[in-house]
Amino acid sequence: MKKATTQKKDSGLELTKISIYPIKNKKMTLKANVDITFNNLLVCKGFKIIDTGSGPFVSKPSVKGSDNKYYDQVYILDKEEWDEIAEIIIEEYKKAV
Repeated sequence: MKKATTQKKDSGLELTKISIYPIKNKKMTLKANVDITFNNLLVCKGFKIIDTGSGPFVSKPSVKGSDNKYYDQVYILDKEEWDEIAEIIIEEYKKAV
């Protein structure tokens, strides 16, 4: 597995594990649930891989508010870092299915 690192910002975060849980129903747009681990210490659960019709998309964990809107529960402040993490998750998903 490739590892995402944030060395350019010296944050010390390293993506050390990706757990992919594929959905067996091929008709669903939800293709897999994903958990990611940083530094073999911090686990973030609830990422989802969704088929958008133009390819897979990684959705961050979210909850539905009383206004019926969904709100992200995990924020990755650096867009480049998030793009790199999402790309690695998609690569691991493609290997798993």
